[in-house]
Amino acid sequence: MKTQSPWIHKGLVAGLVASTMILSVGCASKKGDDPAPAAAPAAAIPGPGTPTTPRDAAVTSRGAEFESGATAILTLESRDALVAYAATHPINNPTDLRISVKLNEITPGANQYAGRVLVSYNDNGQYYTGRFYTDTGKNPSGSFATSGTKYPEWNHAFYNNWFAWNGKAAFHGFYEDAYGALMIIADAYLDSGDGAGPREVSGSIWFKNFANTQYPRPNPSLPCWYTDQAAFDCRTFLISGNNGNGSVSATSALFPTQSQYYTTYAQNPYIPEEPARGWRKLGSFTGLNRLSAFSN
Repeated sequence: MKTQSPWIHKGLVAGLVASTMILSVGCASKKGDDPAPAAAPAAAIPGPGTPTTPRDAAVTSRGAEFESGATAILTLESRDALVAYAATHPINNPTDLRISVKLNEITPGANQYAGRVLVSYNDNGQYYTGRFYTDTGKNPSGSFATSGTKYPEWNHAFYNNWFAWNGKAAFHGFYEDAYGALMIIADAYLDSGDGAGPREVSGSIWFKNFANTQYPRPNPSLPCWYTDQAAFDCRTFLISGNNGNGSVSATSALFPTQSQYYTTYAQNPYIPEEPARGWRKLGSFTGLNRLSAFSN
């Protein structure tokens, strides 16, 4: 963003608090008022498979794209989390884990951030870098039959916002590659007190791999956070709605594990019957330069 930061926009936090309260109205537990849809026929949706996430080939350096973003050290939640994230190649002796973040508002004042988040580590002298993107485009137009989504013409970055959480600024951002989705959550910041706003932000990285399926992705150009069926559903922060399939309210919870509504295994055998719906914390970061990470 080339002009003011999210903290300098006049009245932003107050407005976000109000919108958060509005979005939170009607949030329900899993036992909401929506009638439960019939279970999907076994012939239509096969059973869940093993995630497959080959995230880039081994290379000798991270490259210019990584260095052009704001970078920070990523502290793993656990080795098992990295093994699950990598999925199809073995993890031996991972070191130097870092993230690179380069996001921008799709239009000034929109508070919707497209861009990229890269996750990189060195393993036995080779770098592996996962590249996750959200572009500035929109969903296809038309009915569900023609667009493939119940949110036609919504911006891909619609849920990637700064918002107020317990009186402080926080950020959620969804990004994806061909094999799964990644989320960056910023929930703490360092303010030098000079009136320029926070200089550094801290938070966590979460991921969700797609499951194997014999069926191709119905619409590869449609982000997974607008899909509510089968293996390519990466939605979280659900509230009751959408005929029992839940609706995303990105400001209804801070972390996927705190989501207030979730779907049943019968509705979607690919998605675990739990608030996080398959999302898992990869690690935490501190000291991410805010101006470099959230600017054009």
